[in-house]
Amino acid sequence: MFALPLVVRPDYTIIDGFHRWIVAGQEPLLSKLNGKVPVVIVQHTNEAEDIYGTVTHNRARGTHLLEPMKAIVKRLIDEGRSTSEISKQLGMKPEEVFRLSDFSKEDFLAMMTKNVNAYSKAEALAKI
Repeated sequence: MFALPLVVRPDYTIIDGFHRWIVAGQEPLLSKLNGKVPVVIVQHTNEAEDIYGTVTHNRARGTHLLEPMKAIVKRLIDEGRSTSEISKQLGMKPEEVFRLSDFSKEDFLAMMTKNVNAYSKAEALAKI
């Protein structure tokens, strides 16, 4: 019998798996798991790391939905997380973060280039 573990902090606060915790106390899982629930204890230092871990775990299982994902990306941006940090931690390309952010292209580009003092050698070509 394989059961997905709960993801918890060292104080056993549940980060991911609340619904699994609820059903683990009901039959038939209660008997099948012998009253025990598998857990993974993580040492996250802040709430953003909890979010990154949960999203990564759910994306790997293919269970993260679009609207909750948009809310998470917006929340991380509102908390001051950079798009590069969000991209790296959630395993997304910057374009995916943009699509989930609901920002205009100009606003998103301004966020991407904030505190950037140098430019690439790329040229922007436009058709007239």
